[in-house]
Amino acid sequence: MHYLSLNLLVVFTLISSPAFSQEGEGQKDTSAVSRDSMEYYKKEGRLNSLKSKIEETEKAFKQNLEAKNRTKDPEEKKRFANALTAIAKERNAYVRELSEIRAELKYRYPNKGEDIDKRFVPKEERTVQQMEAASDLDLKLSEVKEDVDRKYKVLMPKEEPQAETFVPTQSIPVESKKKLRLEK
Repeated sequence: MHYLSLNLLVVFTLISSPAFSQEGEGQKDTSAVSRDSMEYYKKEGRLNSLKSKIEETEKAFKQNLEAKNRTKDPEEKKRFANALTAIAKERNAYVRELSEIRAELKYRYPNKGEDIDKRFVPKEERTVQQMEAASDLDLKLSEVKEDVDRKYKVLMPKEEPQAETFVPTQSIPVESKKKLRLEK
C-alpha cells in the first residue's frame, strides 16, 4: 500500500510539472515555425517581384536604346542617354537587393538553398556601357541572321511536305492467337 501511494504521488507530480506540460511550449514552437516559414515565403515573394522588375527594366533599356539609335536629334539622344542611365541605376539597385535577399535565404534556410539557386540565377550589376554592348551585340546578330537568310534563301533546302500517315477509318479485326496447352 505504501508503494502504491508513493507511485501515485510521483505520477501526479510528474504530470503537473512544467517539463511534461507541453501546452505553452508547443504553441510557442508552432508559432515560431509558422512565423519563420511566413518570413521565408515573404522574402521569396520579394525575390520573385525583384526578378520581374529586373526583366522589365532590361526591356525598357532595350527600347530606349533602340529609340536612341534611331533618332538623329542630339537633344533627343541626350534625353535617351539620361533615361538609359536612370534605368541602369534602377536595375542595379534591384540586382543588389536581389543578391542580398538571395544570400540571406540561402544561408538562413540551407535545405531550401538549392531551390533558390536554381530559380534565382545570380545577376551582376552592369554599367550603361556594358548593357549597351550586350544589346548592340544582340541587334547586330539579328541583323546578320536576316542578311544571311535573305542572301542564301535560294541555296537553302526547301521544307518538303511530310508524307501523310495512314490512319484507317475502319477498325480491322485482329485474329487472336491460339493458345497452346501443355499436356502432362
